[in-house]
Amino acid sequence: MNVAIVEDDIKSAELLKTCLQKYGAEKDIKFDIVHFTSGEEFIEKYRRAIYSIVFLDIELTGMNGLETARRLRDRDKAVTLIFVTRMAQYAQKGYEVDALDFMI
Repeated sequence: MNVAIVEDDIKSAELLKTCLQKYGAEKDIKFDIVHFTSGEEFIEKYRRAIYSIVFLDIELTGMNGLETARRLRDRDKAVTLIFVTRMAQYAQKGYEVDALDFMI
């Protein structure tokens, strides 16, 4: 399963990657994980149907996660999108871009 993590905080990205790898080992799922440090980089390199799941930080430096999600949805309405944030108040806005869920 191809997964994109869009997170500007390296420690947070590594933690999420470790959790996914642990889950994958327990469930016999192989995750191929690509990390992007900005929304701009992710959108620039995004190709439809490459990723099964996108984990997207809302509080990115530069283009924030909500704008990144809007641009992602312009290109791909079907990819599973999960926001990762410390800010629960952004949860409602995630429904505007058809996010599956939030990790707070």
